[in-house]
Amino acid sequence: MNTIVNKKFGHVCAFCKYWNDPANQYIRPIKPNVDVWDYDKNAECMCLKAGMKRKAFASCQDFILKI
Repeated sequence: MNTIVNKKFGHVCAFCKYWNDPANQYIRPIKPNVDVWDYDKNAECMCLKAGMKRKAFASCQDFILKI
């Protein structure tokens, strides 16, 4: 299932530099001029900071925007 979010305000793992999705296959721009993006909230990737798999919709205090 996909979810639409403003990447500046939606601090979710899918947009974090520590979420190991090198091809960015689980995110895509909807309206890039206003930072609205779509992401697969059920996707799982390894968090390089925590050292464990995390869902795309998760978040933590170490969030750093990757795009």
